[in-house]
Amino acid sequence: MGWWRRRDEMQKVLMLVVLVIGGWFLWQSGVLPGIGSDDGTTSVADGEATSDSVAVPTTELQPFDTYQDQSEEVDYDELKAKAEDYRGRMITFTGEVVQVERDLGLTVMKLAITRLSEGFDPDDAVVVGYGGQEEIVEGDVLTVWGDGLGTLELPEEEQTKGLPSVLAKYIKVGESS
Repeated sequence: MGWWRRRDEMQKVLMLVVLVIGGWFLWQSGVLPGIGSDDGTTSVADGEATSDSVAVPTTELQPFDTYQDQSEEVDYDELKAKAEDYRGRMITFTGEVVQVERDLGLTVMKLAITRLSEGFDPDDAVVVGYGGQEEIVEGDVLTVWGDGLGTLELPEEEQTKGLPSVLAKYIKVGESS
């Protein structure tokens, strides 16, 4: 447990994010079983609605063309205010990488997505997890297509700050046309 205490707060947060998103990847790929009964039936948590419930959006990987056509373009104010409403929905935005960490084959980054006259507002950040192999560095401008994950609570200097989070399925380094 001593190795955990030697880590700074950002390293701890990124490790936890990697574990959560990695577990989500395993659950979505079917490696981990769905939440619910052990009798083999599909539950709402598995992405299919029962007859008396509202349909739950699935987050399985769609072809890139589908993401381009069906993703909702969203700005920071909308995503911040309604992060939980965007959970499981295909969304897209463009932003500048203000922080990036790569661990266990997953890239976790903060993207500033509010455009200013010169660059992007670093205070309007979204946490993005991505499993691709692209080399991403701070300062890159990315267009992201992915699934909303809701709000992620991050410790920020003695207080907790909730940031919208997204699991990126596709990215393009540079702005998309």
